[in-house]
Amino acid sequence: MKARIEDRELARMLRRQGHSYSEIRSRIAVAKGTLNGWLKDIELTPEQKQRLLAKEAGSRLLGPWRNREKSLERMRETVELARAEFALKARDPLFLTGVALYWAEGAKTTRAFHFMNSDPGAIRVMIAWLTESADLPKEKIVVRVQVHRVYAQSGFDEFWKTVTGLPDPQFRTPTFKPTPHKIKKNAWYLGCCRLSVYSVVLFWKLKAWQDALLEYLGISGARHPNLRAVQSVLNSPNGE
Repeated sequence: MKARIEDRELARMLRRQGHSYSEIRSRIAVAKGTLNGWLKDIELTPEQKQRLLAKEAGSRLLGPWRNREKSLERMRETVELARAEFALKARDPLFLTGVALYWAEGAKTTRAFHFMNSDPGAIRVMIAWLTESADLPKEKIVVRVQVHRVYAQSGFDEFWKTVTGLPDPQFRTPTFKPTPHKIKKNAWYLGCCRLSVYSVVLFWKLKAWQDALLEYLGISGARHPNLRAVQSVLNSPNGE
C-alpha cells in the first residue's frame, strides 16, 4: 500500500510538471484508468498543453518515416537473402525456368505474385517452382480461372482443379469475360488459370532473382525500373 501511495504522489508531481500520461507510465507501472483517477483534478498550464500538442504532432509526422525506414530495411534484407539464394540455386533448371517464366508472363506492377496462363504445362511448372524452388507451402497458392461466358458449361473448373492438384478452398469464384460470340469457336478452350500468392517478400525475391539472372547471363544495361529499384536498395548503406 505504501508503494502505491508513493507511486500516486510521484505521478501527481510529474503531471504538475507537464508530463503526458505515456511519459508518466514509462516511469510508473500503472494502468491508464488508475492514472486517470489519480490525475483528473490536475489542470495543465497553457504552455504545458502546447508542449504536449507539439510532441504529439511531431510523433504523427515521424511515424510514417519510421515505418518507411523499417520497410526499406526489411526489403534490403529480403533482397540480399534472395541474391545469396540465387548463387546456391543457379544450377537448378526448375529454379531458372520459373524465374524466367514469371518474368515473361507474371504480373509486374502489383507487389504480389500473379501468374496467369492457358497452358496447363506452364501452370504445373509454376506450381512446382513455387513449392520446390521458392519453398512455399502449397496452401498459400490461390487460384482463379478467367473464362469467356460462352464456355461457362465447358467443365473448365474441374479441368483446372485436376491440372493444379489443389483443393476447392484454394479456388476463388471464376471471372467470366464478356464476349460477343454466342457459340464456342475453340472446342479446346478452357480459360486462363491465375495463380496468386499474396506475399511482398516473394515479390521482392523475384525481382532480386531476375536481377541476379541478368548478371548470371552477363547482360547489363537493360534493367526494368523494378530491377533498378532493387539495385538501388542494395547499393545504399542505409536502404535510402
